[in-house]
Amino acid sequence: MEQTYCEKQTLPVLGQTDVVVLGGGPSGVVTALAAARHGAKVVLIEKNSILGGLATAGHVCLFEPLCDGYGRQVTSGMVEEMFFRSIQYSYNTLPERWTKGKIEKSNEIDTKEYMGGQGRFATLFNIPAFMLAMEESLQEAGVEIWYDTLFCQPIMEGEVCQGVIVENASGRSVLACQQLIDATGACLAFHRAGADCATYKNRFTFECMDTNFQRMQAAIDSGNMQKAIFWRILGWNPVVSDPNQAHEFEGLTAQDINEYLYLSHKVALDFLKEQDSSYAILSMPTMAQIRMIRRIKGLYEMKPEDVFQTMEDSIGCVSDWRKPGPVYEVPYRSLFVKEFSNMAAVGRNLSAQDDTWDIMRCYPGAMTTGQAAGTAAAMAVKQGIGLRDLPVAQLQDALQKDGVILHIPQK
Repeated sequence: MEQTYCEKQTLPVLGQTDVVVLGGGPSGVVTALAAARHGAKVVLIEKNSILGGLATAGHVCLFEPLCDGYGRQVTSGMVEEMFFRSIQYSYNTLPERWTKGKIEKSNEIDTKEYMGGQGRFATLFNIPAFMLAMEESLQEAGVEIWYDTLFCQPIMEGEVCQGVIVENASGRSVLACQQLIDATGACLAFHRAGADCATYKNRFTFECMDTNFQRMQAAIDSGNMQKAIFWRILGWNPVVSDPNQAHEFEGLTAQDINEYLYLSHKVALDFLKEQDSSYAILSMPTMAQIRMIRRIKGLYEMKPEDVFQTMEDSIGCVSDWRKPGPVYEVPYRSLFVKEFSNMAAVGRNLSAQDDTWDIMRCYPGAMTTGQAAGTAAAMAVKQGIGLRDLPVAQLQDALQKDGVILHIPQK
């Protein structure tokens, strides 16, 4: 028989804010930034001690393409802003054609090994530099960041979320809000509120940054710091690995996450033992590198057949990061479930099936949903409604004014 314990507490209410954003990964950062810039009071809850999620703590340091692979930019707005913020204070691998004068010099790096030789609007970035740039942007916008804080539970009254229960060094407490954006990467708020969600099995991979004397000398000789640092992928690699030989993880339980982390550390140690004293691991991830965990089953589920289709409620365009050609318009409906009016799912949490989920989980898709949700949340606060019920034409007008490409550019 399973043992249980009933916990009863009276929790202090720490305050009231317009918008709570759960998760400080790429989608959460852009959500908070967009909401604050449109006049909302915003609190960002982040369980780690740094921003960036998989991009920083997870060491996935490739900003995927903002173009279609054939020379057309399809993603813009705050995604493009954050793209250039990711390389503002350190190296990049951005092809010269895409610099647009926004950085003084693009390092002459062969990007074929990263983006299939298409010279796409994509880049590697320095992890600490991007993390610090994100924090700088949020501070400039007046976003209040609660680091080292765990989200525990949404406080629901019917279809409306009244606030969240969180826990940190100060104890467990309540933060009231008018709009809640779930950017947790595991759809925790929606799941714990009872929404119907889908899950996914992920193949194990481990990524870290390393170097050796040869790479260090190449950096010195070229005057290019990026040549000293290698983004190493161990475990399953989508380019060279056999899917049938991959370990699979869902990331839904503490046991599963711990097994993933133990395997990560074992793989890293085994590789380290094979090297000589000229080799060094520079940094390792501080979170499980599980990409697709849980998502909502929303008012609309994006699917592969949506490629090149026009969405009347489009909030932006996203290309397929894995190959040139396919472009998707992102429907606003994919951020919501019918049960909850003032909650939106962004980034890896949005409603997208199968292969489309793999496209939308990456930074261009995640940030596109974040800008839309943050903008809508601020507008909904002013109108006293849930952001799900905001007229999409109003949102689209605001997004266009902020530079978002809403529909697929014509050839």
